[in-house]
Amino acid sequence: MYTFPLFALIHRVLVRVGESQAVRMTLVAPLWPQADWFPLLLDLLMDSPCVLPMWQSLLRHPRHPLFHDLSSLFRSFVVSCPPCVPQLPAWDLSLVLRSLLRPPYDPLRTASLRDVSLKTMFLLVLTSARRVSGLHGLSAEVCHSKGWTSMTFSFASDFLAKIQCPGQHFFNEFTIPAVLDFVREDKVDRLLCPVRAVCEYLHRTRDCRPACSKLLVTVSDPRRPVHPHTLSKWICQVIQRVYVNVSGEESRLLKVNAYEVRVIATSVLFRKVKSLDLVLKAGTWKSMTTFASFYLRDVTHRYLDTFSLRLIVSALRVVH
Repeated sequence: MYTFPLFALIHRVLVRVGESQAVRMTLVAPLWPQADWFPLLLDLLMDSPCVLPMWQSLLRHPRHPLFHDLSSLFRSFVVSCPPCVPQLPAWDLSLVLRSLLRPPYDPLRTASLRDVSLKTMFLLVLTSARRVSGLHGLSAEVCHSKGWTSMTFSFASDFLAKIQCPGQHFFNEFTIPAVLDFVREDKVDRLLCPVRAVCEYLHRTRDCRPACSKLLVTVSDPRRPVHPHTLSKWICQVIQRVYVNVSGEESRLLKVNAYEVRVIATSVLFRKVKSLDLVLKAGTWKSMTTFASFYLRDVTHRYLDTFSLRLIVSALRVVH
């Protein structure tokens, strides 16, 4: 079934679909995260949503050679719901992950401390979906399960989170799974295992423990807790290295920031598992409005090659 209802009727259509378990339809609707029907739309999704381009030639009349005039319609979209976020990611996650499989990042044993730090930091942001400012406060006391199938991270006692008030108790540890239980030892997917990267990083920085209580430390001597701005630069450098050979015009269009990794991590998780509860837990959000309004991206476009991602850890979950 296909439907392109009047915007005023979208909520009624979604309610009717929710009441009928047997109805499956393709629905065309505006991307309005602030709308009262948008949470219901996300709950009813059976597949990843596809964001249509805003072309005036997008809709055609079956018996008329001319295009529909969508100019006024698109203007009403902008007036009714000003676009606050881009619809597509600014860079290709699969390209970045493939670069982490090769030198200078891997083999880890022969990589420099700086490259091990860059790879570990990128995987930590992707697998935890936490803010860089939050990862800056991770404690060096990392716990692991039997057989190193997962790692549990906690925050240093002197760390103050972005959403934490002084004097307020903050306990928000999280566990990242390994991929070793899902792939064989000879599979290339294990090279993107976050537990493997953190193990090597802890081994390389063991000389500054326990003097430095923070997990992430500077590359240069003497070892000390690294500043959040430096962590953001590390993440951006990992992404920018992939696009070092692009043309000048394309490089100017490429907007890289560390925040986007958290955005893509939660969007990939939503695409793969289609569970708002898991996404909200990973992003530490109380309401889906935050995710839908500022973090949800369309990661289904073919040119992004997202479908080529095999087995990775994204936003606290192993996804296929």
